[in-house]
Parts: sequence; structure tokens; C-alpha cells
Amino acid sequence: HALLNEGRPPKRTVPAPAYRAALQALYAEARATRGPAGRAARTQALRALLAREGWPLASQVGGEAVGTAAWLVAEDARDPALLRAAARDIEAAHGRGEADGFALSYLIDRHLVAEGQPQRYGTHFAWVAGAYGPTPIADPAGVEARRKALGLMPLAEWTALMRKIALWPKAASGRRPQIGDKANQRLPRRRRRPSASPETRSSSTSGGPSSSRRCRSSCS
Repeated sequence: HALLNEGRPPKRTVPAPAYRAALQALYAEARATRGPAGRAARTQALRALLAREGWPLASQVGGEAVGTAAWLVAEDARDPALLRAAARDIEAAHGRGEADGFALSYLIDRHLVAEGQPQRYGTHFAWVAGAYGPTPIADPAGVEARRKALGLMPLAEWTALMRKIALWPKAASGRRPQIGDKANQRLPRRRRRPSASPETRSSSTSGGPSSSRRCRSSCS
């Protein structure tokens, strides 16, 4: 079932700040304990939270909390049923202006890839034959238009950024670029140097939650 109850705003059982804090706590724990340790308990807690409170809406908990939830579902939970429901819910939320394009594209692409289908927006990357690039994209001729409609940067720029992150030398000084930085999520009006550091995985590179002020989730 859709966590948003078919697009209708959920009735909160806790104040918005408490809901936002619960998502942030799960995110902080996930980042502090990378790997399977604690994942089952976090997934159970996340599933219960979303089922009880509904998918987070930007107008109620803020855009960053929406991004945090998307990252938790796509990167940490690894629960196909939860991912499927969240993908439907974030589409409903985005249609009502309650989720940004970066969170939407990230979660939708992860859902499609998990279902064995081509991704839609080109956010999911993987190593293939020694090259790091986007996994198959449905209707590749239309991907730029779809990305632009969500306010995302051109795929060529995104690919360059993702490769920079994936190949960031371990011995390099300074911090690895962060894909969720607002300047990297959208078509920036001015160039900004990315900051902070997402983890690099064998199948994808992921940052933290996407939001209006930091990289929250996704890049894939």
C-alpha cells in the first residue's frame, strides 16, 4: 500500500519536529555504522515510522527530511517492498510540490534498477568493464529533457562529478566532493565547489540526504 494513502496528506501522530528528528536520528546512525550492522533494526524502525506517519511532506517537515527519508529507503533499508511503496509515494508528493526533483529522481531510479528495469533519470551509476557510468537508461534520447524538468544538471556534468567522486584518491588531502550539494543537484546559476564526502560503493556512489542546504541522498 502507498505510505501516503494514495496521495492524501497523512494525519501525523507526532509533531513535525519530532518526525524530522526521528528521520535525522536514523540517518546519523546509518552513516556512523556503514554496513549490515544495525540495518535490520533501522529498516524496521523506518518502515514503522513511515507506515504510522506517512511519507514526509516538505511543507510539514522540511525538504531536507524528505531527502533524508529517500536516502534511508534507497541506501540503507534495502527492502524491495518499502522501496516500491516509497517510489509511489514520493511521486505523489512531488506532484503536489511536497518533494524536490533530486529526491524524486534518486528514489525512482533506485526503485527501477532494483526491479531490473532501466533507470529514468540517470542518477544510478555502476562499474562496467572498468568504466564508471550510468546504468541503462530508458529512452536515453529524452533523459536530458526529463532531468531539466526536475531542475537537475545535464547528464554529462553529473557523470563527470560522479566519476570524480568514485575515483577520489584515498590519500588526497581535503574532503571528497559531495553529490548532494545543492549546486550539484540542479542547474546552478553559479559554480560552487562541492563539499563533504559521500561513500563510494561497488555498485553506486551515494551521498547523504538531498535538501535545500546539503547533499542528502543520492546520487546513485
